[in-house]
Amino acid sequence: MNYSWIFVGRRLLAAVVGVLAVTGMACGQNKPIAVVSLASVDGLLNDVSYVAKAAGYGDFATQISQQATMMTNGIDRSRPLGLALLTDGDQFIPLGLVPVKDLAAVLRGLEMQLGKPQPMDDGILELQGPRPIYLKENNGWCFVGQTPGSLRKLPENPAGLLEGLNETFDIGIRVHVQNIPQAYRDIAINQIKVGIEDQLENLPEDDADAAVLQREMLKNQVRQWETLLSETDQLTFGINIDQAAGGAFLDTIFTAVTGTGTARKLAMMQDSRTNFSGFSVDGAAITMNLSGRIADDDIEQAKTTLAGLKKQAAKQIENDADLPDEASKQAAIKLIDGFFAVIEETLATGKMDGAGSAIINGTDLTLVYGTHVASGDKLEASLKELVELAKKDPNFPGIKFNAAQHNGLRFHAMQIPIPEEEEARKLFGDKLNVAIGVGEDQVCVGIGNDCVKYLRTCIDGCTKQKRTDPFHTNVCLSQVLRLAASIGEEESLDSIAKVLENCGGKDNVVISAKPVSDGAMYRIEIQEGVIEAIGNAAGQRAAVQ
Repeated sequence: MNYSWIFVGRRLLAAVVGVLAVTGMACGQNKPIAVVSLASVDGLLNDVSYVAKAAGYGDFATQISQQATMMTNGIDRSRPLGLALLTDGDQFIPLGLVPVKDLAAVLRGLEMQLGKPQPMDDGILELQGPRPIYLKENNGWCFVGQTPGSLRKLPENPAGLLEGLNETFDIGIRVHVQNIPQAYRDIAINQIKVGIEDQLENLPEDDADAAVLQREMLKNQVRQWETLLSETDQLTFGINIDQAAGGAFLDTIFTAVTGTGTARKLAMMQDSRTNFSGFSVDGAAITMNLSGRIADDDIEQAKTTLAGLKKQAAKQIENDADLPDEASKQAAIKLIDGFFAVIEETLATGKMDGAGSAIINGTDLTLVYGTHVASGDKLEASLKELVELAKKDPNFPGIKFNAAQHNGLRFHAMQIPIPEEEEARKLFGDKLNVAIGVGEDQVCVGIGNDCVKYLRTCIDGCTKQKRTDPFHTNVCLSQVLRLAASIGEEESLDSIAKVLENCGGKDNVVISAKPVSDGAMYRIEIQEGVIEAIGNAAGQRAAVQ
C-alpha cells in the first residue's frame, strides 16, 4: 500500500475544508451563487474504475479504490457531498456538506493537518487550520462553515443544497448569475472594459478601416458581456460517466432570465428544422449540421461587420500587385460586392440551414456540403464573374458550366491539377474534382472523386423541414485515424485505429446542442472506444519516453 497517497488524500480533504475562507450568516436567509456536487464517493470510484479499465489501466483503478477506502474512513460513501457558495446580498458564505457515518473517525483522519476539534455551544466544533473552520453534525450530515453563525440555522433537507445535480451528474457545478451581488458584476464589467480600452489604444494606425472594424467589434464584446451578466440565469457544467451507454458526457447548460432578449433568442432554437438532412451521410467519417433562426439584432450586428470586411477586401484588391490593370481590379471589387450581397441577403432571411459530411472510402476522401442561400441565381452570376476574371491566369484549369442537372440544381464542374509533391494526391489523386450545384435558394459543393454522384445521393436523401438538433457533429475516429495512418508514416496511428475498429462501433466523438426551457444544452460525448484509444496513445507515449 502506498501510504503517501493516503497522506495526500487527507491533505486534499483538509484543503477542501480550508477553502471556506470568508465570513457569513445563517444559510436559511441566503441565496446560492454556486453549487458543486459530487454524486457519491462509491459512484465516483465505480466510474473512475470503469474509465481506467477502458483505457487499459485496471491496476491503477484498483490502487485508487484501496487508497480511497483509507482516506474516506467515517464518510458515508453512498450519499452525495458538495459545496455551496451562498450570499446574503452583500458577502459570500461558503457551506460544505459531507455525509458521515462516524464523524469522530473523519476528525481523527484530519488531526495531523488541523489538530483536535474544540467543542463550542450548539454542537459546533472548531478546527484550527490556517483560519478557523467550524463543523456541525446534523442527522448524518456534517456541515462545514467559516463562522459559527453560518451553522446556526441549517436546512431541513441538506441534500437539497445540491439542487439535484448529484442525480444527473457524477460531478456537477451550477452558477446562479443573478444571485451574484450587483457590485461584483459591475466590477467584472469594469475589468472587461479596462482590457478592451487597452486593446483600443493599440489599434493599427496605418489602416483606418481595419481600426474602425476592430473598434466596433471590441465595443460589441463589451455589450455582449453586459448582456450576459444581466440576462443569464444559470450556468451548469456536468460530467457523467454512463457505463450502460458506454461513454462519458460533458454537458454545459445555459439558461436565461425568462422574458429577456437572451431568452427569446434561445427560444429560437426550439423546433429546429432542416432541408439538408441528406448531406449528413450515414456512416461518414464526419457529419455536421447547423440549423436555426437568427435574431434581428444579431443580423444587424453581422451586417455591420460584413460592411467593414467588404471595405477591407476592396482596399486589399486596390493594392494587389498581382492584378494586371485597373479593369481587373474593378472587376474583382464588383465580384466581392456580389458575393457579399448574397451573404447579406441570406442573413436578412433570418434563417441558417446547412449540413455536410466527410466520406472516406479506402484512401479516398470526398467532402459534401449543402446550405440555404437567399438567391442561387445571384451567387451563380458572381461565380461566372469570378471565372471570367480567373481566365486571365494562364494556369487556370477552367470550369464546365451546366455539366449536369439534378432536382432543379445546375452543376458546374472543374478539375484542378495537384502537383506531384503535394500530400493531397494521396487523398484525391492527380486532380482535385470540384462540383458546385446551384438552385433557387440553395447551393451545394462537392470535393473529391465521384463528388457529383455523392451530391446527387445527398440531394435525393433530403427531407423538407425535417426536425433536427440546432447543431450536431459526429466524428468517427476509427475512420479518421485509419485514413491518417494510410497516408502518413506514424505507426502509432495504425495501432490506435485498430483499437477503435475493435470497439463495437463505440468510436465516436459527438458534439451537439439541444434546446431546454429558456436555454440550451451543449454536450460533448466521448464513447468508450475513444477512451480506450486515449489510454493506448498515452501508453505508447510513455513507452517512448
